[in-house]
Amino acid sequence: MPARMSYHALRSSVRHLPLLLLLACTACQVPPRAASAPAASDLTITHIEFTPKLPSLHGNVQTDRYARPYIAGGSPKLTPLGSRRYLYPAEAVGDVEFAYKPDEELTFTAHIKNVGSAPAETLHVRWYVDDELVGRQSLAQTLSPGETITMSTSWRWDPACKHVTCRVLAVDGERRLTNNVATDALHAAALMIALPTTPEDAHLEERVRARVAATNDALANSVYSTAPDGCRARVRIDRFLYLEQPFTRDDVITRLIADDGLRYDQGCVILGDAAGDALDRALRELPRQIGRELGLVVWTMLDHTGSPQHVWPDTGTPVTHRSRNRAQVMYDPNADRFGEVDTAYLNSTFGKPRGYTGDFLYRVQDDILLRVTDINGRGVPGARLQIFQSGTRVEPDPRKRGSNPTYFEVLENGDFDAPLSTQPVIVGHADRFGVMRLPDRPTEAARTLNGFHRRPNAFGNIDPAGRRGLMLVRVSHQDDVAYFWLELREFVAEWYRGNRAQVVVPLHTPWSSEHAPRPSTDVHARRLAPTRVRLAWSPPAVPSSSITGYRVYIRVGDDGLLTEPWQPLMTVSAAHEEITLDLSDHLPTEDLSRFPVRIGVSTVGSHDEQSAIVWQALHRSD
Repeated sequence: MPARMSYHALRSSVRHLPLLLLLACTACQVPPRAASAPAASDLTITHIEFTPKLPSLHGNVQTDRYARPYIAGGSPKLTPLGSRRYLYPAEAVGDVEFAYKPDEELTFTAHIKNVGSAPAETLHVRWYVDDELVGRQSLAQTLSPGETITMSTSWRWDPACKHVTCRVLAVDGERRLTNNVATDALHAAALMIALPTTPEDAHLEERVRARVAATNDALANSVYSTAPDGCRARVRIDRFLYLEQPFTRDDVITRLIADDGLRYDQGCVILGDAAGDALDRALRELPRQIGRELGLVVWTMLDHTGSPQHVWPDTGTPVTHRSRNRAQVMYDPNADRFGEVDTAYLNSTFGKPRGYTGDFLYRVQDDILLRVTDINGRGVPGARLQIFQSGTRVEPDPRKRGSNPTYFEVLENGDFDAPLSTQPVIVGHADRFGVMRLPDRPTEAARTLNGFHRRPNAFGNIDPAGRRGLMLVRVSHQDDVAYFWLELREFVAEWYRGNRAQVVVPLHTPWSSEHAPRPSTDVHARRLAPTRVRLAWSPPAVPSSSITGYRVYIRVGDDGLLTEPWQPLMTVSAAHEEITLDLSDHLPTEDLSRFPVRIGVSTVGSHDEQSAIVWQALHRSD
């Protein structure tokens, strides 16, 4: 309930009502405040630079044609290891210090810019570490509009401390004070941001800093059972690199390499265009670009638009794939959190030098079991499984390995951008329980400095970008066919959840066994309106007194059955032979308009046993 206005407050507001009305009427005739406001200074702290800087492995982690990572480069601080380089990375960096030592002296340098329209006079700066004042300075100097100065203080490294804060203020007053303070995590990964020398946007550094802050918010929001306190990792801007337009990534990297052949940044993001839509897009993408610099994988690469080789039998449309976990930064840069796998990886490598990419993908179970089940959860004995893999091409005359299942050798020519293989990489049959174990395919072994070890696994030679991380399972039995996609990320997630030895993947089909009730006949679905559908059916061809009802199902889209399973909508009595329903009551209208809809029915018998689903596809043009 709103608070009551007191008598005196009400009387005062009524007394001033004519004046308020006059101000309201004239407000629409006054130009925006920015245009009419007098010139004023506006100080902002674009970033805080740390000295000395810590080295990373960016530019020194290389891969061979098997996608094995190893540490190499022209730095005299790195030790060449020859054939040992794949398994003993710690020996290659034995002389490199990747962390500050306790009591080591650091220098914090604040880069202060006047983004206002008038000079700033006499600046006062205060430095804090975890709210404790550690330095103060004053500068009797005029800072012109657009000009930048630096002010520094020293502090001795204490690993228990968390944050450094800088506050700046001009004596003559400013237009706004919200940008006069900057706080960075002391343990944050130091980023370099490459910008044009003369950006058209005077507030570009502020906009970049805001997106970096949004990235840190997303890291803090990444709370899962495997990370109950969120992600420990944070990022900060350590330096802006200003380059003449146009410039390439090679131009930037050349600037980053120090005299000793190492890079002293934990990642670099390039904003090449400084105006218009290109800049807006780059800023929106910034959190995901930062994630890549930290070693994460862009998960959209596991999406698949389908191929003419694999189509749904009922519609002839390709089997597509969209990730089941799209609300995360490395899929959608505007998401408010990072994914569970990304968070677990960043937590497990907290404080370690960046430079590796996707080495966490090596964490795959020794035993991956696929269990084909019918609608009642029973195994489907003898079901045939053919598995196709992205990023691979099967050898022209492949050698078979194993009996059931059999796997085939793939070309190892370094081409991980190959589309989904046209030939299966694994073929086998389910046992009497409906189970088939994926074979451990041989790999070229590799270890990373982060402690990850690539060993024989079902996905083979996993590459750092995850391009071999998607497999399509075609399951067939008698005249029925179903498709399922396997994402490597899902197995890594299970590994972090504690399922490190074995994982069972249920492949639920809409089929049934001979012991189940008989299916309905003459199933027909018709649209009455964009979301309103009439579904009609006839009882099974063989009458049965054990029928207790019918269950209505729906499936939206052409993705595999793991991503888009059949969803039960309702169960009706055995007296029903038709039903009219509004699908928008059960699913988002946007999905119903964008993707094909399948609607069907199964017969329900005693003990809730069901028949196979009999369905009809409702295309958007229906």
